Amino acid sequence: MKVKYLYNPHQSTLEVDFSCELPVFPQKVTRGPFPRVRPVNRQSDLQELARLMAQCNRGRFRVELAHPQRAFWEFLRDLMTLPGVDSLVAARRYGLEFVIGRAFEPREVAARIARCVQRYFYPEEPIRLAPVKELPQQEARGLIFLN
Repeated sequence: MKVKYLYNPHQSTLEVDFSCELPVFPQKVTRGPFPRVRPVNRQSDLQELARLMAQCNRGRFRVELAHPQRAFWEFLRDLMTLPGVDSLVAARRYGLEFVIGRAFEPREVAARIARCVQRYFYPEEPIRLAPVKELPQQEARGLIFLN
């Protein structure tokens, strides 16, 4: 399993992308004039999120799980308690985005996240971890371009 990561030090965000498909995360959106996806953290109701994940992944996730709700709950619990992980702010088909603690090494946090995904969904796949190569940042606009 190829794993690439990109750290944005200005926002303390770590994007971790996988060559293998990830389960679908239900999107809880905040109400108000500027709706956005609510982050998942240790204070979130992980059991309810796991129940929703089991529902929305039924027949859609290529990994068959004997007890999906329990597996998703254990995955979320382990993911949210990894050293360095503050919250999960975005989830895509092949990637996750986290806010991480500034005192932690992004490579180490990305490796922990990759091992967690491997343990629950792809135990037979070896991990190949590498940073994403960045083009020079345009700091005035705060953009990071990926090649």
